[in-house]
Amino acid sequence: MEEEKKKDGGLERWATAIYNSMVEGVLTIDKEGIINVFNPAAERITGYSRKEVIGKRCFDIFRNGFCETDKCLLNKAVYKCKTVVNKETQITTQDNRLVPVLIHASPLIDDKGNLIGIVETFQDISRLKKLEQERADFISMLAHDLKTPAITIGGLSSRLLRERAGTLTSKQREYLKVIYEDAKRLESLTSEFLELSRMESGNYPLHLGIADLNKIIESLVKSFQPKLEEKGLRLEINIRKPLPSLKADFKLIERVFSNLLDNAYKFIDKNGVISFSVEEGEKGVVIRVADNGWGIDSDDLKHIFNKFFRTRRENLSYKTKGTGLGLAIVKNIIEAHGGSIKVASEVGNGTTFTIMLPYDPEEEKVKGDRGKKMEGKRSRM
Repeated sequence: MEEEKKKDGGLERWATAIYNSMVEGVLTIDKEGIINVFNPAAERITGYSRKEVIGKRCFDIFRNGFCETDKCLLNKAVYKCKTVVNKETQITTQDNRLVPVLIHASPLIDDKGNLIGIVETFQDISRLKKLEQERADFISMLAHDLKTPAITIGGLSSRLLRERAGTLTSKQREYLKVIYEDAKRLESLTSEFLELSRMESGNYPLHLGIADLNKIIESLVKSFQPKLEEKGLRLEINIRKPLPSLKADFKLIERVFSNLLDNAYKFIDKNGVISFSVEEGEKGVVIRVADNGWGIDSDDLKHIFNKFFRTRRENLSYKTKGTGLGLAIVKNIIEAHGGSIKVASEVGNGTTFTIMLPYDPEEEKVKGDRGKKMEGKRSRM
């Protein structure tokens, strides 16, 4: 018995030494939300001392309504027994500073399998976020500086190709075509990146109006039909019933659909099928763009909406060219409307993009902003 006590005491001292030495903040809370462990790193990051928080309810200490929402990490970990891995958020310190943190929260289970609380680790990522912002600012500045000469090169090479400065030899025309096409590609890349930067910074206002989805789809079908016929592809349109008009930015929504159709066109072989279906959902209109083309590897799928990302097969194929920004822009446009986009794919069996556009984007935007403010104000573990 004495040996067991000594053993338990030794393990407890080891555990205490471990969490006291960690650079990550460590916090444990029981099922009632009472804080019972708060290590030195947690004190340093939050500004609260251990004495101030031990025995207190998490909500009372951190004073926010975020914990009572369905987004609360504690609710997910404790009441749904769900591990939350690498969740980025912000916490407000005792002296009212906003600190970006990366959180990992897991349910605590005893040796009998009973849920007894939650353990959470979190780390200050202020330096990382600062570096990310500096990188974004640098690339944005570089894109601005590159856009003007790209436009100049493209414009002048176009004039030369039209022989405005004299007759060209066949070799001169061949070289100028390469210069012109690469200049236009560089111009497109810089324009898309600058546009994406404005979207991500919030400086890209939506011009909301009544958007008739039926007209958008009809226009897209007309514009894509010649390309599809040339490649021997078939486009199937499935609209359950006449769709209601949405309050949306007409041009941006048209761009989303065009981008997804063009994406399907590029990654499908001859005689393939692209399907475009639209139906009314409970909260909004659901649009699916599917194809029976190459498909996307599971390792690539999780990065598909990342800036500049190109799949391995896309990089190896001489047939496809792109900036790697199209889907990132699509995602930003959809989320700016309060909607969502998902992708499902299997190599050799095609890809399906599913979009939900809410009936009232302004209400969804208000909800999203309210959640972000609540999270930024007092999003406590």
